[in-house]
Amino acid sequence: MLIESARFGKLDIAEDSIISFPEGILGFEEHRRFAILSCEQTDPVQWLHSIDDPGISLPIINPFLLKSDYNIEVDDSELKPLKTSVEEDIIVYCVTVLPNELKDVTINFAAPILINYKRNVGKQVVMGVVDDKLIRYPAFELLQKYFKEVAESAGTVSQNE
Repeated sequence: MLIESARFGKLDIAEDSIISFPEGILGFEEHRRFAILSCEQTDPVQWLHSIDDPGISLPIINPFLLKSDYNIEVDDSELKPLKTSVEEDIIVYCVTVLPNELKDVTINFAAPILINYKRNVGKQVVMGVVDDKLIRYPAFELLQKYFKEVAESAGTVSQNE
């Protein structure tokens, strides 16, 4: 399927990679079909791109890359739309905010996006008591630490080859 993205230009999206969000996403409830796009320039941030609106693409990140102790607390009933109770079938992302000043980047840890990658169905859940600190969690230092670990890991691999 060809789509014209406001951010990425023309994209060829495989039909079997389209993720359905039966309830939409917070703030975009009317949008139900998305694809995850990777972009080398923003890695590890990926993009949840609307199939139906070329102007909507949300930056997302795997929260465990930055915060290994990140914990998701949701009721089992919240998982019903995902059509699985098998934890290994679910990929977790959090929406990020990428402002002009990179030092001001934040992550919303309070409302993760859960995707059953085997069935291509997703749901955004709001966890318990929403703390403003978790909604706009400062991520600049977490990203710096991530990039340092990646660089050190790549350096170790290069030295051993």
